[in-house]
Amino acid sequence: MKNCLIACSLSMACVGIGFIAPFVFLVNSDPAFAADQAVAPSSPIPGASISSASDSEQPSAVLLASSGSVVPGTKKASGAAPKANADGMVVIEITGNDLMQFSTKELSAPAGAKVKLILKHIGVQPVQGMGHNFVLLKPSTSAMEFGILCATSTLEQNFLPTNEKKDLVIAATKMIGGGQEAEIIFTAPPVGKYPYLCSFPGHFAVMNGIFTSEEPAGSTASAAPAAAPASTSPVPAAAAGAASAAPKAGAGDLIVIEITGNDLMQFSTKELSAPEGAKVKLILKHIGVQPVQGMGHNFVLLKSSTSAMEFGVLCATSTLEQNFLPTNEKKDLVIAATKMIGGGQEAEITFTVPPAGKYPYLCSFPGHFAVMNGIFTSEGAASSTTSATPAAAPASSTAAATPAAGAATEGDAAKGEELFVGLTRLKNKGPTCNSCHHANNDKVMTGGSLAKNLTTEYTTVGGGAAINAFLTGTPFPAMREAYGEKPLTPDEIADLTAFLKQIDQQHKGQKKKNYGNTLALSGILGAVILMVIFPMLWSRRRRGSVNTKIYERQIKSSN
Repeated sequence: MKNCLIACSLSMACVGIGFIAPFVFLVNSDPAFAADQAVAPSSPIPGASISSASDSEQPSAVLLASSGSVVPGTKKASGAAPKANADGMVVIEITGNDLMQFSTKELSAPAGAKVKLILKHIGVQPVQGMGHNFVLLKPSTSAMEFGILCATSTLEQNFLPTNEKKDLVIAATKMIGGGQEAEIIFTAPPVGKYPYLCSFPGHFAVMNGIFTSEEPAGSTASAAPAAAPASTSPVPAAAAGAASAAPKAGAGDLIVIEITGNDLMQFSTKELSAPEGAKVKLILKHIGVQPVQGMGHNFVLLKSSTSAMEFGVLCATSTLEQNFLPTNEKKDLVIAATKMIGGGQEAEITFTVPPAGKYPYLCSFPGHFAVMNGIFTSEGAASSTTSATPAAAPASSTAAATPAAGAATEGDAAKGEELFVGLTRLKNKGPTCNSCHHANNDKVMTGGSLAKNLTTEYTTVGGGAAINAFLTGTPFPAMREAYGEKPLTPDEIADLTAFLKQIDQQHKGQKKKNYGNTLALSGILGAVILMVIFPMLWSRRRRGSVNTKIYERQIKSSN
């Protein structure tokens, strides 16, 4: 009887697993599954009410925002289209999720119309760690500068300015967490294009878009469009920082140059200059809010023949205490360098401008050199009748640098695919890429949702050199934890870079894999096989009690 109960229990458990497991795997394996099931919506204003599906807070998960780029796969959803209700009010819905994505980057309504905007947070993270709101700004507002300003506010203030900058806001919802929604009613502004964003610290870099106020139907004259927003997506603040980057004379003919860095891994300019032989006081200001441990910046001026990329890769082996600068003979490549600083800090250094020529500069924090770099031009003396021969151009002064030694040869995309999904183990036993990342490709099984979708990351970050830099420098906390003591080899980096390039080139023809039918059928087939096997095994069981057999033998022997 006991054996019978055990066999029946095992059979029922296996049948249950066979039916349930495919659907559990389907839901949890696709990072975009939840977002794809939701209707694409829009956003509200201050004083909006919030309704919550659940008031319980859930632990916040780690999310890698590796670069200021939109997570691949975000697209305009049909639900973002405005629809009029019974009162003639235009109703717009927009969603935000735990991957820092709005469901659409384009919204519209007729100018002067009453708009009811509903923002839904379809994620699960609490407002403290992954809050979202919808902020509609005046057309002349720089979304990037406004987003940076909001980081100095608080959650209680919905990460919105309380000073005179609050007048830049046309409408804004409250900050909400996973499972909540907020709504607001406002009048669509005059005809034109207006930037909108989420003002939670750092989110504006990817959660942004354009609200188009259209000419009302039946109007014969087309209103002149409002001034285009200065910045609807974070672009390098070169224009904003150009003025501060221009050299200005200080006391005693000291030339003062200012340059800023921010939480989006951007210098305010990629071009600096000063006359050769002049004394320069360079001031670096970190206008972000992130600490030096996670988003440190410095300014490093290199000799003209130095490869910025190779130098940046070398610096990744250094430490924060050493300002991520080499301590061996490679330190002689540095002409001048500030210390590493965090948000709200500044550093300065005084140096003599080297001979006429072009000199690369960069931030040496791991991985930052791929995007935080530029050229310092030492200009020939004004009285000189001949132009000084420029020093050799740096082998790499931008993200399109020549690959570092060890990764100079083209990688093998097929090998990169095997490394990405784990068919080939990494030499130093680090975790596979798709443990955290996903890529839309017919050859690749659905990966994790902890970090970014890498389908178009090759183009997003600026090509192979930047990918090489990220894989070499491991600039993000989770990457450092995973690969700090188990670094990728140069060959592995080259192969993975080739693979990411390949899937980027092929992504337009790729579709998300749907394992639903295959897994369901596999589960049903497995359950049927188990139900057939268990009865066969059960029919061969021992019948009757062992004690009965012993008793019968004893009776026979006594007779």
